[in-house]
Amino acid sequence: MVEFSFESEDAVEQALADFEDGSADFSEYLHLAIYRKIGALPFCTFDRMASRTLGAKGLSITPH
Repeated sequence: MVEFSFESEDAVEQALADFEDGSADFSEYLHLAIYRKIGALPFCTFDRMASRTLGAKGLSITPH
């Protein structure tokens, strides 16, 4: 059996719970959970779905 170890197991668990309930990519929820843990909110993202999550801030690109 292969074992995994995570730098922040509680952040992974939170990201999995958010992913289950949300509509964004898992990686966005994982980044957000880590930002929450270290107190570095808001988490800025270009992902519209992730930007709807508490603690996230949506960014947009404006053409020149």
